[in-house]
Amino acid sequence: DDEAVLACVAAAAAEVKAADPALERTATLHWWDGTAPDGRHGLRDWLPWAKERGFGDLVDAVGLSVYPHRHPLGLALEPAFRDLRAAFPGKPLFLGGWSYGDGAERPAYWWLSAEAEAVEGARKDLMLLYNAAGPALAPGSLGGGFPWQTLELMLPPERQPTALYRLYRKSLYELKR
Repeated sequence: DDEAVLACVAAAAAEVKAADPALERTATLHWWDGTAPDGRHGLRDWLPWAKERGFGDLVDAVGLSVYPHRHPLGLALEPAFRDLRAAFPGKPLFLGGWSYGDGAERPAYWWLSAEAEAVEGARKDLMLLYNAAGPALAPGSLGGGFPWQTLELMLPPERQPTALYRLYRKSLYELKR
């Protein structure tokens, strides 16, 4: 039940502030428009409903998770961030997750170049696309936040840093400039 989920989010946000008022409360919203199990749970339908019930007051920063092999986003990245900026004025925006493969999962990113059929190539292409586009589209955004597997993918134990890590490091350097 959506009301119960929102009540749990509100209770968790209150607990975070009770534990330490300086802690930042973040939420990562899932881009699901056009592929949600029903018309009510796509981001553009769910967010206005949740905002009417105080969801925007519960968070200090907002992420957008995109999983393009399941829910193509493509050129909708700009309007998605624009909508989030309008819904959460003055709050930092970030990419909360951006599609990953865990080794068993081998998604193809059909809108990118043929070389991107490999997961490693796809990760680099997505990093280039979203790491560059996110901050540019949403002034005040944080750039990227990534799922827990990302560090292990970029810096595998007992191996050299991957090309994905080198690209991420370069992106962070460019963002600081």
